[in-house]
Amino acid sequence: MKNAINWFEIPVKDFARAKKFYETLFGAPITEMPHPAFKYGMLPADMEQGVGGGIVQGDGYEPTD
Repeated sequence: MKNAINWFEIPVKDFARAKKFYETLFGAPITEMPHPAFKYGMLPADMEQGVGGGIVQGDGYEPTD
């Protein structure tokens, strides 16, 4: 394993706003993944290097200060 972290999730309250923010930040589209319980978007990732992540909005996912 090259990295101590291989996947992370960022909880969001406003999915559309967060999606726009991260698309602008990374200069790449956020791929929405269908899920019955929450909204999920995959951030651009280099899976060959073993690090990726997503944004998620739903019950139990609360952003912190």
